Parts: sequence; C-alpha cells; structure tokens
Amino acid sequence: INENIGYAVGEGGKVIKTTDGGTTWTQQNISTTALLYDSYFLTDQKGWICTSEGYVFKTTDGGTNWIGVGVLSSGSLIAIDFISATTGFVVGDNFTSGFVEIYKTADAGSGWSAINPPLGMSSVLDIEFIDDLKGFVLDYYDLYYTSDGGLSWVLISDISGSIQLSRIEMLDSQIGWITGVNGVIFKTT
Repeated sequence: INENIGYAVGEGGKVIKTTDGGTTWTQQNISTTALLYDSYFLTDQKGWICTSEGYVFKTTDGGTNWIGVGVLSSGSLIAIDFISATTGFVVGDNFTSGFVEIYKTADAGSGWSAINPPLGMSSVLDIEFIDDLKGFVLDYYDLYYTSDGGLSWVLISDISGSIQLSRIEMLDSQIGWITGVNGVIFKTT
C-alpha cells in the first residue's frame, strides 16, 4: 500500500499485515480456511481478497473485519483487480465447466456480473484492467486484451515463446510488465 503498510495472503485463510515496512507482521482474522490467492487494496483501509473456494472478502477498516461478499464461482478465484472505489474485476477457473470465469462489480463488491472470457481460454493466472473498457487476462503462455469491457478479446501473440507467465501489472494501456518463471520479466512501452 505504501512504504509502511502492506498485506500478504496465503494458505489456510491466512492474512497478515505490516505497519512498519515489513519488520513485524500481525495476523488478521478472516472467516475462511481456504487458500487466499490474491488481494487488492485501494487504500490502507479498503481491500478485497479472492479465494480458492470462489469467495470474495472485503475490508473497509484495514483488515480488522473481513466481510464475505458472496460466492461467485464453483471453482477458484485466482486474481482480483480494482480500478476505483466501486469498480473491480475478479477472474478464476470453474471446475465444473472447465472454463475461465470473469466477474465485474460496479458497487464495491456487493454485486457481480459475468463478463465473457476469451474464447477457449481454459486457465487463468491474472487480470488487469486499466479502466471500464480496457483490460488484460493472462494464462500460462498467452495474454488477451479487450478494449470493449470484455465483449471481445484479442490474443496478443509472441509474448513469451515457451516461457511460462505468472503475473501482469499495467500502468496504462501502453506501459506494463509481465513476470514469468525463473525471474523473467517482460516490459512493454
């Protein structure tokens, strides 16, 4: 969040918070023992977490209290991203259908609507939206881009060759980074 405050999530519903730049960490209480895949914090007080059991949790008090805002998937929710205090996206793998699921909220996570994933995409690692319309989803070897809020997706080819990808972070629609295994980092300008 800043040079002093940070959060980390992991196995067994574990959420930890630092307020001193990582010197010490305090465990937060959350009502799940699921694997927590990803978190996103807009401020030191307001954040969201997605879980391996298809849940999204939200805090508005710096992690003192976590509120479940619903089960969105029968699979794992892998990554979460917010572009404002109200608009966010979460993506995961649905174990029943075998396909990727993408959801959008316009009310800070109280309600979620499905967005069409890229056609044929069967696994997902990360999601990154720049605004309501422009966004990216990443699987192990491919990056997809939408300029219409997920109505259609374009495969951006030749990103990594045979290098397995893991995460994406974009500053805007032109500047960003993708990380891969063994410390590989790709940058676009």
